[in-house]
Amino acid sequence: MECAVYGGFCNVNAPAVKTTSDNLEENDMSSLAEAIRLEKELQRRLRAVDIESWYHSLEEHTFQSAFVELSIEEAKALRSEYWNRKGGKSDSAQHTTTITGLKEKIESAIRTLPSQEVFCKLSSRSPKDSLFARRKAFALVCQQLSSLKEEGYIITANDISATILSATIRSLLCTDSDQVIENFVTSERVCEDDLPLALDFAANWSQHIIIRTYTTILPHQEFRAFVFDNELTGLCQYYDGAFYPHLLARRDDISQLARRFFHSIRDRLPKDPAEYSMDLAIDLERQKVTLIELNPFGRPDGLGTGTVLFNNRDEGDLSVLFGRLPFQCRVVEEPPYKDFTALKLRGELRDWLEENRMI
Repeated sequence: MECAVYGGFCNVNAPAVKTTSDNLEENDMSSLAEAIRLEKELQRRLRAVDIESWYHSLEEHTFQSAFVELSIEEAKALRSEYWNRKGGKSDSAQHTTTITGLKEKIESAIRTLPSQEVFCKLSSRSPKDSLFARRKAFALVCQQLSSLKEEGYIITANDISATILSATIRSLLCTDSDQVIENFVTSERVCEDDLPLALDFAANWSQHIIIRTYTTILPHQEFRAFVFDNELTGLCQYYDGAFYPHLLARRDDISQLARRFFHSIRDRLPKDPAEYSMDLAIDLERQKVTLIELNPFGRPDGLGTGTVLFNNRDEGDLSVLFGRLPFQCRVVEEPPYKDFTALKLRGELRDWLEENRMI
């Protein structure tokens, strides 16, 4: 229907009518601007909890580490090597030379630590999904389960899950720069997530390779703690894929240890904003807590950081994590896998288990 004001009878000073395409373009620009703002804020939050921001003030509460500066050129070379391997190509001579130089820096860093057994990560991410580590983990799983079987142990779904978790942690142990680089260039989370995000904000480049003294942490010892408004609001078992009965029996002890540790270091933790998650190694026998790393955390649902035993889609759980309800400590209270079918095993591990009559 023709409008009496704007349809041919309009005042010449009347504002132009926005067409549908104009509105869409404006909405698209608004959405893009908001996406850029959120990306910049996430980048700021990531850098605020990078190990460089807290290591020196909390050195006695974490694992001894050495820092290797990672240049933009070296980061691009790692990413290029990753994509070339995925595509079955060889890398350029320039990138090969760049990675060789990086290996030399890593070797020097390893020599500064008290042990040649190390764990490697970038400033904010570890290569825990690397194919190189996965191959090592498979061998470790086979070895550990074979030992249990030889001892006459009746293997359960929970045993398999717990063994996989333990082997996954152990598989990240490196003893030289070749292994460190292999972990990075076979890791999707490093080369498709962390490095591209950092390279998008190259003007604020501050990336390092972190070489940390490897310390054995058993799966049942690792916990994720949540801090909101500078208060510890929640704590839970990090590896929720296995049931450890003693954790359930000693949940209060775990909670007290973690809360005491947090209050002892709170003044040295990030305050802008005072919202983050902490991964902790809690050794009940030694009554010792060690800070592993920090991750960004905040509204509305954790800023991409996994909330593990707290459901980030449940209002009640979010009310705990964001301080509207009292602190809670959660552990797995029963075996998460009732039988082997529930494990949903596949590939070479399933084939090996069937061949060895473990499932």
